[in-house]
Amino acid sequence: MLHTIGKPYGIAVALLDFSKGYAVAFICSIFGLPMNIAFVAGFAVILGHDFPVFLKFKGGKGIATTLGFLFGLFPYPTLAALTLMLFLFFIKRYYLFSMTFGIASLPILWMPLFKKDLKEIILTIMLLCVLAVKRLIDIPHMRKIREASGWDKR
Repeated sequence: MLHTIGKPYGIAVALLDFSKGYAVAFICSIFGLPMNIAFVAGFAVILGHDFPVFLKFKGGKGIATTLGFLFGLFPYPTLAALTLMLFLFFIKRYYLFSMTFGIASLPILWMPLFKKDLKEIILTIMLLCVLAVKRLIDIPHMRKIREASGWDKR
């Protein structure tokens, strides 16, 4: 959305997508659901965002929704990963680079540092694999957007 209709709408959509993921984690924590069930709900909201039935299975990238969900479950490690993402973005000015390293740092660096359980780390890695698969699926679409908007010219 950021590259096709502009920054204000892109930021608004990102915040709404983040809130969607956060809401699922928040509801799971209110009802005291076990981590396994919470992650099933997280997978469902992310898959529903990435592959919506009503839009012929062409949805968003799932980054903001995933970050919102993970922030709801693990606020401190996710905040640390987001901080790293912003730091790398200000240095490189390349979103994909900063997002990739920031997201990858969550289960590798930040979750062990904040003493999260191995089961939680493995579930988070599985969740992030969904993002990687979605990224591979979206490569042709992203090429079209780059050509049409002049985005990411280096």
